[in-house]
Amino acid sequence: MQEGHFTVKLPDRRVDYRVSFAPAMHGQKLVIRVLDTAGAPQYLWDLEMPQPLFKIVQEAIQKEAGSILVCGPTGSGKTTTLYAVVRSMDSGERNIVTIEDPVEIQIEGVTQIP
Repeated sequence: MQEGHFTVKLPDRRVDYRVSFAPAMHGQKLVIRVLDTAGAPQYLWDLEMPQPLFKIVQEAIQKEAGSILVCGPTGSGKTTTLYAVVRSMDSGERNIVTIEDPVEIQIEGVTQIP
């Protein structure tokens, strides 16, 4: 498998691309992921979750310790959710650690493990 990334700088924003090639039975599989954060939700309340789910997540991130697992299929919003949740937490008072593959956006004050 081969992976790479590149960035396109537009006048008003930056768009990141990740490219992966994987061998397949009849050639190769190409995946291009586009990360355009310009319109992406920034905080937990921006995700427009149903109120009962929002309350559960909000209570979870206010606890002194714990883990939150974000999982789902490609394109389901895992990265968007993870970064909105992390930005909603106070990294100055907490030791926040993420384990990501790959780290898409660097967040100051957060330990991000690829």
